[in-house]
Amino acid sequence: MAFYLPKNFDSLFENERKEWINIKRIFSHISSEFKVSKIRKPSLSSFEILNKGNSLKVLQSYEIKKDHNEFTLCVVEYSNSYEIVHKYGGRMASESHKYLFGFLRTSKDFGKGFLRSENIGDKISEYFSPVELDIDGFEKFNKNYYLVVSEKEKFLKSINENILNSITEYKNIEMEFSNRKCLFRFKKVFELNEAIKLCELGIKLASSTKITVPNTVQN
Repeated sequence: MAFYLPKNFDSLFENERKEWINIKRIFSHISSEFKVSKIRKPSLSSFEILNKGNSLKVLQSYEIKKDHNEFTLCVVEYSNSYEIVHKYGGRMASESHKYLFGFLRTSKDFGKGFLRSENIGDKISEYFSPVELDIDGFEKFNKNYYLVVSEKEKFLKSINENILNSITEYKNIEMEFSNRKCLFRFKKVFELNEAIKLCELGIKLASSTKITVPNTVQN
């Protein structure tokens, strides 16, 4: 297996060591279904929503490969600072969590876009001020996911049926498009089932974005 514990593992606090041991266990399962090899960390600076304020730090990255398709799986640390207020004043505190993110370079330019699971608030907002992009012929996708894009025509020329169907197979995906790059994750912190599903999705997306025959969708 290609997974490596961090060089400072022995000096970490016990809870951090346990977290990394769990990550290693998850990668052991991943490597039983996919070919895993360590690669250079990608830059996430162009992703303005999922990486707002450069809050994501890529700790490790691996190429996940199956059936001649591959994408990059990143161990990412998300840090968040917040203020704790009490009657004697206040102080700043911070916390961090580790997530798995999929990263993919594509042959087509999607412009800027973001999708996530649709909620009741989105449905109410759309009633008064519609900004969401619904795609004709993909009712299940439109029902389950909230999608906004910067350039509608560019996005529709780049997206295809296989990509939309692959996304629709899963729940609780967050995905951001940044021209010829894509960043995606499931919302939960490290869990084995979510990690396997993320790898499955990454391979499907890699396969779908390689297609060169005209199969764009219309709206």
